[in-house]
Amino acid sequence: MFGANFKFLSADFRPHNVKWFYRGALLAVAALTITSQFYLQSVMETQRVDSPRINVSGRQRMLSQKLSKLALMVQRESHVQNLESIRYQIRQIQNEWSTAHTKIFQPRVDEDSKFWQGIRVDLAELELSFRPMLEATHQLIDPNISNAELRTHVDVILKHEDAYLSKMDQIVEKFESHAQGRVDRLISAESAISLIMLGILLMEALFIFEPMHRTLLAKMNALRNAKARAEDLAIVAEKTEHGVLIANENL
Repeated sequence: MFGANFKFLSADFRPHNVKWFYRGALLAVAALTITSQFYLQSVMETQRVDSPRINVSGRQRMLSQKLSKLALMVQRESHVQNLESIRYQIRQIQNEWSTAHTKIFQPRVDEDSKFWQGIRVDLAELELSFRPMLEATHQLIDPNISNAELRTHVDVILKHEDAYLSKMDQIVEKFESHAQGRVDRLISAESAISLIMLGILLMEALFIFEPMHRTLLAKMNALRNAKARAEDLAIVAEKTEHGVLIANENL
């Protein structure tokens, strides 16, 4: 089959054919390269958002555990100055914890809506633990709180801590899986584009450079044959001229 194509292309191989074949191949490679770059930039941009989000989500887990630890310290501590120091730490951590909770779970306009529908369900469940813990830590800051109220709020924090950590783990895992899925799709797309570009280069070799090579060889052979014929004719002409000279001398 390829032999027939080569024969056809060689027979009708002209500079204008080469020009259009070659331009088409270059345009295809350029289009694939630009598409690949746009897609790569898009994935890198989403990864730039996802990486801090995953990191902050992990930090949220750590902050919630630290709040639980400080809550127990408030319950057990009797020294006034130490209590003030602990409450100050609680206030600082609480502010960071609540602020990050609001920011990290805000989707971008261009993010996957189906993915965020699932995340919103998880966030609604997370709120069932987050809000009671946040309110309880607010109460722990009050220096006028009674011991009975203190124990109640500490119990609330400890009660919801495990549920909060478990749900946060699920959310972080979903973010990581979603981010990894985009990376996998990028790798697949890059592989497909690379295969297509290799196919285009192969087609160039088969249908442009190979016919060009055959055409050049044919022209070189034709030139060599023409040169050989010209040399043969020159020899024949020389011999003929020599024979005529000898004949004239004999006359």
